[in-house]
Amino acid sequence: MGHTPVKFNKWILQTGGVLLMIMAFPSIVFGQEAKQQDSITAVPFFSLSGTLTLTSDFYTYSSTPDGSQRGRRPASLYRLLFSPTLKFGNAISLPFHIVLTVPETNTSTPSVRHPTVIQFLQNPANAFGFSSFAPRIGWAQFNLGSYSPNFSPLTVGDQQLFGAGFDLRPGNFRIAANLGTSQRAIEPDTIRHIPGAYKRDMYMGRFAFGKEDGSILGVNLVYAKDVQSSLKNNISSISLSHPLVNNLSVIIPADTFRLRAEEGIVTSFDAKVKITNTISFKAEGALSSFTRDLHAPELTSNKNPLDIIQKTRTSTRADFAAATTFTIKQEQWGIKFSGRYMGAGFVPVGYPYMQADRIEFAGAPNFNLFNNKLSVSGSIGQRVNNVSKTKGETSTQLIASADVNLNLSNAFSISSSYSNFGIRNDKTSDTLKVQTVSQAVSINPILTLKQ
Repeated sequence: MGHTPVKFNKWILQTGGVLLMIMAFPSIVFGQEAKQQDSITAVPFFSLSGTLTLTSDFYTYSSTPDGSQRGRRPASLYRLLFSPTLKFGNAISLPFHIVLTVPETNTSTPSVRHPTVIQFLQNPANAFGFSSFAPRIGWAQFNLGSYSPNFSPLTVGDQQLFGAGFDLRPGNFRIAANLGTSQRAIEPDTIRHIPGAYKRDMYMGRFAFGKEDGSILGVNLVYAKDVQSSLKNNISSISLSHPLVNNLSVIIPADTFRLRAEEGIVTSFDAKVKITNTISFKAEGALSSFTRDLHAPELTSNKNPLDIIQKTRTSTRADFAAATTFTIKQEQWGIKFSGRYMGAGFVPVGYPYMQADRIEFAGAPNFNLFNNKLSVSGSIGQRVNNVSKTKGETSTQLIASADVNLNLSNAFSISSSYSNFGIRNDKTSDTLKVQTVSQAVSINPILTLKQ
């Protein structure tokens, strides 16, 4: 028996109409009547503010012959963004963040044709109602629903969770912990070519001492594991028997491909030293242990230092990474030098799109001139990929970018940007050597009209 598809389109339009009426008054304030001498410094007991945005995207494509290639985007896409904030004096702030997207769309996990209510809420493209509730009471921050924790550059900072957490910062201490689902469960569908995915739960914590704008020491821990019981079927695709392309007498037997449940952990130590008011140095060292198949046999004898938290299997690999930053920040100018190394087996579970097996160095200067009317910033660096040479030859990338912003008046400004992305391998004697360079330039005039 299949489940009944959830109809969101009519519901979203109705909800959007209610929210539009609510936001017709962008700021509502309740409080006691202030005296004339206190009117400047009086803080209202309750205030409501926020923004509401409704966008529509339309996409069309063609292919020859017809139907030979599928479109990369849905024909129409509607998105409602609602961000109200409730404040009670200076002590309590209750920000909400609501994002509704129709139809079902996603780039980080497979899409679902008819999502259930839970699948709709767990979609990283959506954040509905209390699913993004972040109250703040003094130095205590709480999160409930869809949010993205940020600990350090090598542990977590680009992974959205659907769960709960807290971030406590009393005095010079910071104690943070989060848990939730980072990847929703999606049943594979070989007929519709949906690969499917296991539900992935994540647990993370950080303990630090110091000031974020000064010197600080911190320890981080992130753990992720796929829930094997979240899928009824783990067959992602089936290949039928077929002859070899170059030799028709050789028959490739049929095969079944199944999803692999994974498990990973990353722990790190980071430090920031504020040398002077304008000079600072940051460094982080991290160790990861990642298992690509939870069905692989266990290893009884190994040297994995994280074995006390995660069982080491034949598909487990441990590796380390390091990152440093040296920053000089003056009033009119500044510069930042950075370096990073990531081992071939290092898997940052809190950064799903971070590439491993690389080393890079970069410099990024910035200038603010003519009373901040002209801002110039940029970066230039080099990255070496496949340092271990386990995937063939190494390749180098030249990474450069520049941004310029000119404020001609309070109403008109011009911004422009340039980026250069190039790749080349180290096979100097190869006559078929291919170099890839991608450059992009944009100029954006901005006109601001005020009532």
